[in-house]
Amino acid sequence: MIDAASKDVEAPGAQGSVLILEDDSSIRELFRTLCQAMNFAEVATAADGSRGLELIQERAFDLYVADLNMPAVNGATFIRELRRTQPEAVVIVNTGDDNVDTIVEVMKLGVFDYLIKPVETNQFRGTIQRARDYQRLRSEHRSSLSGSEQKLRGQLE
Repeated sequence: MIDAASKDVEAPGAQGSVLILEDDSSIRELFRTLCQAMNFAEVATAADGSRGLELIQERAFDLYVADLNMPAVNGATFIRELRRTQPEAVVIVNTGDDNVDTIVEVMKLGVFDYLIKPVETNQFRGTIQRARDYQRLRSEHRSSLSGSEQKLRGQLE
């Protein structure tokens, strides 16, 4: 079963978007609820990687939470495809596979963090918050670099 992406009603002060790829409907719904409670402006879900690939063709999301073992297209394939169009995308992997080789393979794809099921809600919230903090700091860093670059250009002219 594939869930269509959904745009939740935006709460005042809500910001950011997240795409959750998870074939287990109960986990998918739990993650959706937790992200809504964390004030994301948009929470979209997909039950498999092929639907996830369709969604990233339509738009970029600020954050991705991807299960590794999904039908149709697995999480690693999804991440590889995502990297082609969004090389700096922030991805959190969620899986029941705690094999070290799998973890190393996925970390080489540049994921932000790796959660092993069952995931405690506080662990999930903490990881999502760290990812948001990372994005904010990265954005601030880029802004300061952009300002420094403009000053340097002005000095050189």
